[in-house]
Amino acid sequence: MTATTTHADPVLLDGRFRLDWQISQRDGVSLWRATDELLCRPVAVRLLPAWTPVAPALAEAVQASARVNDARLAPIFDISYSAESPYIVSEWAGDPTLADLLRTGLPSPALAAFIVAEAAAALSLAHAGGRPHLRLGLRSLHWGSSGLKITGLGIDAALSAAETAGTAGTADPGGTDTAALAQILYALLTGYWPAENAPEPRQLSAGVPAILNAIVCQALPGAGPSSIRTLDGLATALRAAQPALSTLVPQARPAPARPAPAALAETRPAAASVPPQPAQAATRGHARHARSRADAGRRPALVNCLT
Repeated sequence: MTATTTHADPVLLDGRFRLDWQISQRDGVSLWRATDELLCRPVAVRLLPAWTPVAPALAEAVQASARVNDARLAPIFDISYSAESPYIVSEWAGDPTLADLLRTGLPSPALAAFIVAEAAAALSLAHAGGRPHLRLGLRSLHWGSSGLKITGLGIDAALSAAETAGTAGTADPGGTDTAALAQILYALLTGYWPAENAPEPRQLSAGVPAILNAIVCQALPGAGPSSIRTLDGLATALRAAQPALSTLVPQARPAPARPAPAALAETRPAAASVPPQPAQAATRGHARHARSRADAGRRPALVNCLT
């Protein structure tokens, strides 16, 4: 994680939390690495706009966080409802985010599956305690020497304008978080964040094992009747795949090149080996061109996570 802003003169919130450096800022909320000077430990502090109308949702999030005790879930420590500078204090995840890790290259399929399986198992416990995440992304998961840490639980959804009432308006919180983890696994395997109707992972990276390709396709949003729609189901499927993944010979996995438009088209059988006549070739060329233009209008753009 990269520091973007530091204070020339240290800012001390309520005489206790010293702001060290700013990590990010979005929608008026700034995330800081800070120090709890009372307990002498690093913490994460989110500074909120004075007008943020989320006090009830955040109070409920703190109560729900206290009911979920798992080392993989970063807890909320404190909330200040000061009218001038409200803020939230939570555990500091010192390890890099998955977005940071992807900038160094793709992890092995076995490691990618392990991380997402652990996240699914941890979030299943959070859901049982009444606290879905609902805003999972590559920056929500941290991985390093300390293992897995999931941040933003109970905070990110409450701070979102669409979710200030917790899970209101979300018919299937478990399905929402399961699909988000499938998107994260897709990104770890390919280096791209999948849009709607994205190609299968193996179409972008030949090194994706078939078993992981199948699991991702079954868990992504819009999957068919045989889809994986629960966190327990995703964790079970990924853990069952681990023995097969552990037998794979480790290979260097450089970042895949940005796929050409043709890579996003559905796979078709190879053409006959008999060369077409010139007139036929021209006709087929025009047809392919027409199909290409038609496909271009509905193909999603994949977001490159490696830059």
